[in-house]
Amino acid sequence: MSDTAAVVGALKQALKGRGMTYRDVARALRLSEASVKRLFSRSDFTLERLETLCALLELSLGDLMRLAEAGQAVISELTDAQERELMADRKLLLMAILVINGWTYEQILGDYTLSAQEVVGYLVRLDRLKLIDLLPRNRIRLRISRNFTWRKGGAIEQYFEQQVAGEFLRHRFDGPNAVRRFVFGVLSKRSMTLLRRRLEQLVREFNDLHQEDLQLPPAARRGTSLLLATRRWAPSIFADLERVGRGSRG
Repeated sequence: MSDTAAVVGALKQALKGRGMTYRDVARALRLSEASVKRLFSRSDFTLERLETLCALLELSLGDLMRLAEAGQAVISELTDAQERELMADRKLLLMAILVINGWTYEQILGDYTLSAQEVVGYLVRLDRLKLIDLLPRNRIRLRISRNFTWRKGGAIEQYFEQQVAGEFLRHRFDGPNAVRRFVFGVLSKRSMTLLRRRLEQLVREFNDLHQEDLQLPPAARRGTSLLLATRRWAPSIFADLERVGRGSRG
């Protein structure tokens, strides 16, 4: 199979995996469905059109190339069963978090008290879970999209909400580059929508910086966490003072 055919095949797989059709592609490219079918049959995609389709599929071009190379669909989230298997073994969960964040086999061995046999064993399990492809010489190829997230309301998100988030917020934010702010205001629906978009953009920028910094040696990087949250809410201490029908909580 040629490289071009592999890329087109990857596009088809990604579209199918997300329940999208040629009609969705036609809308994104502002073409007729007949024109889209010809593009796929002739494998005739410009770079600009590939970038447009990647945006539609919430993939980067790198994700698409990796998908074409692997010949299988990348995933944007795990199944409930996969997450529960990770939660059942804290070392397996640690290994998943490390590889998702770009750690190599050698870096894991160097920074954690796991034996080579343990690391390989956990990488094999992650391969079986279809989170990674374990390649010769213990090289790791991720099978997740750039926009991978834990399941909404799933086992891992619940764990982080109940345990990790509280631990994170109890820490003193007085070190270098540490920031903690809490602000309260009254916003319109339009302003809340704009705020949400900007927060999502910040998350994308955080992920872009993370990807760029993977090229640096481990000694030049430090584990960094970013927590963003916004919703309609007002302190309950003032609830009894609100007029009926004008409450701002919820």
